[in-house]
Amino acid sequence: MIQNYFKKILNAFLLMLVLTIILGLIYPLFIMGIGQVCFSHQANGSLIKKDDKIIGSTLIQQKFSKDKYFHGRPNKLSPIDTPTSNKMIKLIASRIKKEQNINLHPNKTVPIDLITDSGSSLDPDISPSAAYYQAKRISSTRNIPIKEIDKLIKDNIKARCLGFLGQNTVNVLNLNLALDKYNEQRNK
Repeated sequence: MIQNYFKKILNAFLLMLVLTIILGLIYPLFIMGIGQVCFSHQANGSLIKKDDKIIGSTLIQQKFSKDKYFHGRPNKLSPIDTPTSNKMIKLIASRIKKEQNINLHPNKTVPIDLITDSGSSLDPDISPSAAYYQAKRISSTRNIPIKEIDKLIKDNIKARCLGFLGQNTVNVLNLNLALDKYNEQRNK
């Protein structure tokens, strides 16, 4: 009877060891290999390089604060009470006023993603309307015709996933890189 008990323990231990090797080592290495072969850019963090130097990732928001660049969503890392708290209402009101002033639209409605935090505070994308809202400021700061800024935005709009999931977005880092590239070519 005791011998049968030890046999069951040994079998359970061997099964755990085999499953640990298969599911904890072989399977993850196999999936990682597929990721590296088929989706190398994404598997390595979707990093963007300029002059052989990593300048960011298209998956994580980069902070742009200069007026000559498009800005992403605000990212306050600490929670602020509830959506209807006075503290939150004051914060949103101040963001609206700030966005209207810096984007040269004193009376125009500010797109929601320029005044509200993203859920993760890492969202790298904004809506096309948020990008177009900032176009006048970029045009004025960089002395580029507004139609050229609008074209850059249009060229950087990512369509909905599978044509119906989510919404159209603009990656702020990619858009700012395109803006810098346009400026460099224009100044040559």
